[in-house]
Amino acid sequence: MLGHLTCVGQFCRYLLHTTLPKNAHLIVQGKLWISISSMFPVPHNYLQTSFKSRDDLINAVIAAQYIPTWTHPGVCVHRGMICMDGGVTNNLPALCSTSLKIGLDLDDIASWSADLVPSKPLARINTFIPADEANLREMLLRGKSDINKWLKSKRGEEFLHRAMRKR
Repeated sequence: MLGHLTCVGQFCRYLLHTTLPKNAHLIVQGKLWISISSMFPVPHNYLQTSFKSRDDLINAVIAAQYIPTWTHPGVCVHRGMICMDGGVTNNLPALCSTSLKIGLDLDDIASWSADLVPSKPLARINTFIPADEANLREMLLRGKSDINKWLKSKRGEEFLHRAMRKR
């Protein structure tokens, strides 16, 4: 059960390096807001929307989902900040009424009007204890399927239209 402890961040980094285009940081400039918890000197939320490079974008994503020992051993430092998952200081930053809100399960639709949740979510305990390899693979495949299905829905098409218009 604890076989993937500390490996999740490496897997995420690998996926980002193999799937994002070389100019991803330029494509998302000013359109993607990444919520990161900066822990010192006083815990606060940092929203990053500009990226110096593709690696800076990838590092921001890793910092935004960093949970000690679960993501990788040690501390996570990004842009000189000691970081943790953005949800530690602000679980759902309010950017604008058209922001895409992705939740963990159906409860998040009722709790904070999430737009998209997994069709078959893992148990919430997997937020802190990584799932086994089979469940991680299933989560990845289901996530790809869920987002593709959502993008074909009315809300997904509207979201894509707005995103493409801003290019």
